[in-house]
Amino acid sequence: MPTSSIVVEGKTFPTDSHTNVTQTIVDKIPRRLHLTPSHPLNTLRTRIESSFPSFTAINSLSPLVTPKQNFDDLGFPADHPGRSLTDSYYINKDMMLRTHTSAHEVQVFRDQVEKWLLIADVYRRDEIDSSHYPVFHQVEGARTFDLTTSEKIKQLEAENGAMEAKLTSSNIIIEDETVVGVDNPYQIEHDPYQASLVLANLKHHLNSLILNLFSTPAGGDKSEPLRVRWIPAYFPWTGPSYEVEVLFQGKWLEILGCGVVQNHTLVRSDVNDRLAWAFGLGLERIAMVLYNIPDIRLFWSTDPRFLSQFTDGRVTTFKPYSKFPPCYKDISLWVDVPSSDEASKPTRPFHENDFCDIVRDTVGDLVEDVKMIDEFIHPKTGRRSVCYRINYRSMDSCLSLTTFAQTQTNVTVRDIDPRITFNPLCDPPNQLCHGGWYSYNFSAVDKRTMTFGPSVETRFVLPSATFEFNDYGITSAKAASVSISIDGGTASLVNLTQMYNLNASSGIYFPVYAWSATNLDPNKEHKFYLEYAQSNPSGAGLWSGFDSLVFTPSTPTM
Repeated sequence: MPTSSIVVEGKTFPTDSHTNVTQTIVDKIPRRLHLTPSHPLNTLRTRIESSFPSFTAINSLSPLVTPKQNFDDLGFPADHPGRSLTDSYYINKDMMLRTHTSAHEVQVFRDQVEKWLLIADVYRRDEIDSSHYPVFHQVEGARTFDLTTSEKIKQLEAENGAMEAKLTSSNIIIEDETVVGVDNPYQIEHDPYQASLVLANLKHHLNSLILNLFSTPAGGDKSEPLRVRWIPAYFPWTGPSYEVEVLFQGKWLEILGCGVVQNHTLVRSDVNDRLAWAFGLGLERIAMVLYNIPDIRLFWSTDPRFLSQFTDGRVTTFKPYSKFPPCYKDISLWVDVPSSDEASKPTRPFHENDFCDIVRDTVGDLVEDVKMIDEFIHPKTGRRSVCYRINYRSMDSCLSLTTFAQTQTNVTVRDIDPRITFNPLCDPPNQLCHGGWYSYNFSAVDKRTMTFGPSVETRFVLPSATFEFNDYGITSAKAASVSISIDGGTASLVNLTQMYNLNASSGIYFPVYAWSATNLDPNKEHKFYLEYAQSNPSGAGLWSGFDSLVFTPSTPTM
């Protein structure tokens, strides 16, 4: 839960209801991957800067900005989803981590910098998969033009002619059939001819940049001409606007967005009587393509087997040094839990990004992706239960069962969010039950039947299977006995509590068990039940399910 203050970049900030940044994110701020020698992002940054030798390079600005800088100054409407707590990281209501490099655009224009490149780390709450990360790096470039005299117009015409001639003699094919019209017009404040000169200058600069980046990529065919195409687009901060794609290894890849800067942005920046163009691109997206890096988490690796493959100024193909299998764990939880206590009621609905931040803050980069695999609305109470599958896969080492089981336990037991409670049993009976780890609170006799199915991801190739479960909430005594039986097979149960070294000093016992079943028919439905008896006067608790468990074949995952 948030404390009364938070320290970011050596500064202490008070927290409030907007505070949602986690310590995991704060700890990444000093990394500055784009300034780390020999890192792929640093090499890519320097290559981009070399394509604009007369531009001022700005690459060390603090990510701390105000919502005004990040949204208001750029004309974002008050209801824009990017402002929401589910999308952006807030230090408090008055301070946040920038979500894009454009947060500094107005100030740089106001400082009268005519030609500039701004490269920086940006922060967004997002899903977990191989191409998304809460911290990534953007490049924004812009140039302003004073075209108030015929002499300055002629200078720009000459510059454009020289750049076009150079591109014509280069090994590049540019597909540009775009037209300025009703769907992608010039701005009414601009003289159409002047705007066309600015647009042509933008296109020449960006075609040259792409040629510099992709003409000699690692593993590329240097004899084939580079193919680039321009596509009309819409961006609220430019007009006309375009996206640029490059044909790379047989596929068209979107590289960047660009356009002529909206006049009101320049007016807001006290840059009057000028026109400007701007573009933006993501470093990771291009680096993953150029270096053939398959997972965005690798950029944050400190493993020498990753870092030693790269040197400044060279683009080389990444050589995978490990191919470790995934380890799946499922976790179910009630979200937006009703509360009669006004003080404990959530201030906003649960969002999937909330859960992803919980996982990141607890597990770090051991998780490859998180996917919701089931959802259930209780027909009487209206409570919503969701089940997420957490796919553990380290990029640097093989994860043991003990490692990710303990990690999953940490995700489950931590005090995470007032909107979430873990879902112990499926209710009503026979509803599809979420797989994975559960917390159980036993009554004297509990005969509810649960359905775990229709299939289960097994840990070993059939005809054997394993499943782990844990048992929270037993405060009065340790378990006296736990037994398992299964029809059509042989079952055994092991107490793994000591293996996971769970701390019982609080007075709450957290036994962790694993069962294994052998001699199973992969085409048959196998039913089993677990029976629990506790050594206190209240009696015994009974599982009469996981009823109707069906095993399906899978490849080994350990």
